[in-house]
Amino acid sequence: MPRPRQALGAFLTRHPVLAYFALTIVLSWGALLPITGGPLSASGNDRMANPLFLLAILAAPLAPTAASLLLTGLLDGRAG
Repeated sequence: MPRPRQALGAFLTRHPVLAYFALTIVLSWGALLPITGGPLSASGNDRMANPLFLLAILAAPLAPTAASLLLTGLLDGRAG
């Protein structure tokens, strides 16, 4: 039975595009959930006043770049 780290590496090697899109979605949308209080939070005006919310909104477009750099480092190492 392969160890979890080996299984993850094998999955990333076999499905790099799927891993890229999944990681991009997790990085861009997942960062907003703790800040906004979850998808069922009702207080919209309070969220906009939160400086962390503004930071997350401004940083969300950087998620594809972060995902690509992370996956390149994991798959190709320093040579990538």
